[in-house]
Amino acid sequence: MRFRSVKSLQKRGDVAGLVGAARGAERVAAVAALGELGTDEAIQALTALADDPDFALWMRSEVVSVLGPKYVHKLRAARDIDGLIRTLSNRNHEVRAEATRALSELRDDPRTLPSLLAVLSARGSAKDAGTIAAAKDAVRTIGTVGRLIEIMKGGADFDARSGATVVLGLWKDPGAVDDLVALIADPQADRALQVTAVKSLASIGDPRAIGPVASFVVKGLREFARMGGSPETLDVIVGSDFAALASFGSAAGPYLQASRDGEQDQSVRILIDTVLRRIEKRPPAATTSPSRIAEIVGRWPSAPAGACDICSDRIAPEGSHRVPTAEFQSIVRKGYNPYTTGRMKGTETGILASTLGLSDEAAKEGWKVMALGTTTDFGLCRTCAQDVALFIAG
Repeated sequence: MRFRSVKSLQKRGDVAGLVGAARGAERVAAVAALGELGTDEAIQALTALADDPDFALWMRSEVVSVLGPKYVHKLRAARDIDGLIRTLSNRNHEVRAEATRALSELRDDPRTLPSLLAVLSARGSAKDAGTIAAAKDAVRTIGTVGRLIEIMKGGADFDARSGATVVLGLWKDPGAVDDLVALIADPQADRALQVTAVKSLASIGDPRAIGPVASFVVKGLREFARMGGSPETLDVIVGSDFAALASFGSAAGPYLQASRDGEQDQSVRILIDTVLRRIEKRPPAATTSPSRIAEIVGRWPSAPAGACDICSDRIAPEGSHRVPTAEFQSIVRKGYNPYTTGRMKGTETGILASTLGLSDEAAKEGWKVMALGTTTDFGLCRTCAQDVALFIAG
C-alpha cells in the first residue's frame, strides 16, 4: 500500500510529497520516482538530498546514482574532493567513471592520486571497463614513478598502495624494480601486496627480479608443503606466483634448481621439480605465412601518435596502423577479440584486467562492447595490427 502511495505522488507530480517519502520508509522507491519524474524541481530536490549531511549516507549514494554524471559535474565545479572520492564506489558505473575523470582534473590536491590508485587496487570494487580505463588514464596523466613508489611503500591505505603497485607494473619502468623487490623480500609486508608486486615485476621483465621472484615462489612452496599440499593442487595456493615466475621462461630455471639442490625437505623438492617442469613448456609457433600477414597489414595506413586502441602501448606514426572504424567493427563482429587470441596476455590492458579480477568472459564482452561502440578509426601498434591480420588470415 505504501509503495502505491509513492506511485500516486509521482503521478500527481508531487515533489514535496516524494521528498517526504524519501525521508521515510519508502525512501528507495521515492528517490527512484523523483528520478523518473525528471523535472527541474525534482532534480533540485534530489540534489538537496544528496547534499544533506543528515540524510543517511547510503541513501545519499543512492540519490547520486539516480542523478548520474550531472551531480558529479556539480562536485567538480565545487572542487568537492571528498564528495568525488565517495562517488568512486557508487553503484552507477557512469557516475564512477565521471568521478574518476573529474578527480584527474583536480590533480593539485594531495588526496587525488591515492584515491585514483585505490580504484586500480588488486581488490578494488570498480570492475567495469569504463571506470578502470578512466582511472588508468588519469594516473598516467598526474602520477610519476617516484610518487607511486612513495605511495606503495607506505603513507596511504592498502588499496592506494595496491593500486600503486599495479600501475608500476603496467608502466614497466625498470626504476621501480629495486623497490618492488624490497617489498616481496620484506617479512612484515602484506602477503596480498607482495603477490601484486610479484605480478608487476613479471610485467616489467627485468632480469634482476628473477632471483627474488624465484625465492618468493620457493617460500610459498615451503608454506604449501607444510599445509600438506601436493603437486596436483599446486595452482590453488601459488598459481599466480608461478605464472609470474614462468613469464621469465627458462631464465628462472637455474634459480629454482639452486633452491632445489639446497632444500632438505623432500616434499618441497618435489614441488620445485613440478614448477621446473612447467616452466620448460613452450607454446607452439604460429604457422600462418608471414607474407600473408604483411599483405593484410600493408593496406592499413599509419596511425597518429597516441595509445594503441587494443593494448594501450604508446605508438608513433612509424610502425603503427590505422584501421577504418567500419572495417575493424566488421572484424569484431566476425569474432575477433584480443582476449580470445591471447594478444592481451602481458599487455598493460590485459594485466590490469587480470589483476583487478575481471573474468575472461567479462573482459571479452567489455572489450567487444567498447569496440562496437567506438565512432573513430582504430590506431594499432605493430603487434596488435599483426594479431588482427592473423585472425583475418586464419
